[in-house]
Amino acid sequence: MKKIIYSVILIMLIITGGCISGNEKEEIDVVESGDIVTINFIGWEKETGGIFDTTIQEEDVTKETELDDTHKYTPQRITVKAANPAPGTIRTLPGLEEALIGMEIGEEKIVEIPPEKGYGYSDENQVKKLERIQEVPRYINVPIIEKINYQYLEKMVKGEIIPENTVELVEWWDVDILNIDKDGIVEIKHHPIMDKVVPTYYGPYKVVEITENEIKLEFSLKEGEKLETVNFKAIVIEIKEESVVTKLDYKVGEGVRNTLPECEECFTFGKVIEVTEDYVEVDFNFPLKGKTLLFKVKIIDIEKAGR
Repeated sequence: MKKIIYSVILIMLIITGGCISGNEKEEIDVVESGDIVTINFIGWEKETGGIFDTTIQEEDVTKETELDDTHKYTPQRITVKAANPAPGTIRTLPGLEEALIGMEIGEEKIVEIPPEKGYGYSDENQVKKLERIQEVPRYINVPIIEKINYQYLEKMVKGEIIPENTVELVEWWDVDILNIDKDGIVEIKHHPIMDKVVPTYYGPYKVVEITENEIKLEFSLKEGEKLETVNFKAIVIEIKEESVVTKLDYKVGEGVRNTLPECEECFTFGKVIEVTEDYVEVDFNFPLKGKTLLFKVKIIDIEKAGR
């Protein structure tokens, strides 16, 4: 009788031990909605095979490049399918986020994303005709003392922006920092240089007069000369008493910076698609709109939501 009891106990211990062992088995984390996922990837256009983005810090990346440990990376951290991304993370394309769901750390796959789950389709309202004849002011007046937003000013100067400091206004001259208010508005005082040519939104202008309160700048190019700024390219057609007549000078395929107030939703740069005597037609749609994209993506880390 004792042997039978011992046998039953032994069987129960074996079964119980098996259950305990099974419960202790570590679960494998997979990507779920709300998780923060660190990935490396290579992205290319399906039609052309051209690489448009990658986390690999090299210039010779192709779609065949392996996501292995032979490269230096700048991994991307994504909050997957969350209305509000966690600090230090971004949301990415819907199609890519969907593909990440269920993947494990170390897993790699190639994902195809159609336009409707990528950057969408082109918008005809973002194709604009720009009149080729444009007038810019012949003279610009700059106050000796003026106020500039701190964030804008810091992109223009060399030196520390603190009261009583003198810093270099790049490609212009030195300015004194007089005051910074609670809203981040900086009051500066210019130290202009007579006859100096400086770059402006409209092109190069020359200092022609300095008074106690104002600096007078005059357009410095002559008729027939080419004008190129960060915003547009043109040829000087005529210099009038108060303005300068220019003609936009672009070829099909060239890039144009978006400075149109009525096109705030347009991409930062556009591509010239037609040039006539009267206008330049520019497509300001994001270049990847309407494109089917492919991603080679690898999961580097998963931070589970709520942990």
